[in-house]
Amino acid sequence: MSVRVNSMENNELKWQTRDEMPIPTNPLQKMRETFAFTSRDCSEDKMIAFLYGIVMGWDDDSYTELKEKHNWSDEDIRLQKEWHNNYNKAWNLFMDQHNPTK
Repeated sequence: MSVRVNSMENNELKWQTRDEMPIPTNPLQKMRETFAFTSRDCSEDKMIAFLYGIVMGWDDDSYTELKEKHNWSDEDIRLQKEWHNNYNKAWNLFMDQHNPTK
């Protein structure tokens, strides 16, 4: 039995314009858009703040406030910054692979 592993070369996964699809099926795009366009204060809820930090990132002043507000440790913040950097690397790899101008 062979297992097919999805790769970044999957041509079905790309940045989608609203003309192509009113609601994106690309999960990376949907997560970014959800956080970028919400009117919600993403710092209020601990889990939402955590996910926002991975996808969008917080600045250092915000991390100082969130550390106290949500009882995050220095290690929690260090890891979240690392996950955000890795998320951005995955995002950039995706965009490089699927840039329509290439």
